[in-house]
Amino acid sequence: MAASPDSRLAINGGSPVRTRRWPDWPRADARMQRNVLDALHSSKWTISGLSERTYSYERRFGEAFAAFCGISYGVPCSSGTAALTIGLQALGVGPGDEVIVPGLTWVACASSVCNLGAIPVLVDVDRATLCLSPALAEMAITSRTRAIMVVHLYSSFADIDALAAISERYGVPLLEDCSQAHGAVFRAERAGTFGAIGAFSLQQSKLLTAGEGGIAVTNDETLYDRMQQFRADGRRYHRTPSEARWSFWELEYAGDVAGRNLCMNELSAAAVLSGLQHLDGQNALRAQNFHILRQKVKEIQGFRFIETADSCSIPTFYRLCGRVEMSLLRGRAIEDVATALTAELRLPIERIDRPLNDHPLYNPLKYPPVAALGADAARFDPSRFNLPEATNNSLTCVGIPHQCLLGDESDIDDLVTAIKKVLL
Repeated sequence: MAASPDSRLAINGGSPVRTRRWPDWPRADARMQRNVLDALHSSKWTISGLSERTYSYERRFGEAFAAFCGISYGVPCSSGTAALTIGLQALGVGPGDEVIVPGLTWVACASSVCNLGAIPVLVDVDRATLCLSPALAEMAITSRTRAIMVVHLYSSFADIDALAAISERYGVPLLEDCSQAHGAVFRAERAGTFGAIGAFSLQQSKLLTAGEGGIAVTNDETLYDRMQQFRADGRRYHRTPSEARWSFWELEYAGDVAGRNLCMNELSAAAVLSGLQHLDGQNALRAQNFHILRQKVKEIQGFRFIETADSCSIPTFYRLCGRVEMSLLRGRAIEDVATALTAELRLPIERIDRPLNDHPLYNPLKYPPVAALGADAARFDPSRFNLPEATNNSLTCVGIPHQCLLGDESDIDDLVTAIKKVLL
């Protein structure tokens, strides 16, 4: 007997589960529009622009976001990659140094290291959290290790207590990548405040967005000064507003380091400053809806979400990572499952990141600082690292974007219906 239209997968000609629009992301409210128009008509479109304004949106956002995190200083910049880069540079990472990097994360985490001529040492992840394994990270430390990069990934939170203890024991600073964890709280402390430096991406898909942008935060005044200079060609904010006012420039020459231009523009800063006021409320709504979702998918044997909601005081949900057991794959590739879910939900669902030892976008041997090394470049070859957990989970996990949690329970029901339809 032929299957009814509703029982056929949408990719096979059946009716999709979802026909309505999902909640929009990013969102622009009236205040954001006023901020952007104010910046647009200010004659100051960048921190380095000549203007009578002595207090830019960029600087205001840096201070507001630092206060939000409960930390002393924030340095806005052009991207999350830029935030990682100036953080690594401020920590003194350079050619030949080693940086421990999770083997499962976006390529920018490793490429930011390579582009400084330093060596990313890829370390496998913990199966429960998909974040950096503390035990394996400790085993990877050598006399060349200059930093440990920890990434809070896929709505999960790394074992920060264990990693902080390792950092202190070996005197190797933590660089905390929180690009998927804006506003998360662990034991009353915000993500980004557990290491020497916290780095955030503000790219369009993130929980807090400037379209493109990033920010690095720290409690260390020396690191703050160095990061400012690394992102503004050796310049930093004038120490007093009056100096900036009379010079028409908000930045002063320092020249303690050789930086480059990685500044955030004023239009992006104006937008993200407005978005910050909504972050906690949006995170609370996502958490409420995820709790409903988690309860409803319990009946689907062989499918579960990777998350650490129970261990965080305030969890955040960016990219919902669903693990599909082999019994439900039934010989299908995880990409096929993601494609089928995308068709049912009209929402872009993808396989999670491929491990960095086998990622088509991560080829360090082609980065200029590495290629110049000739035979010595073999130390950068990612294929020399064994990453079984990263590999296995990459083959069995899909990522669902966070805007699906910005609606109501009917949206959650559509998610659950689609998962059942594709997997059962």
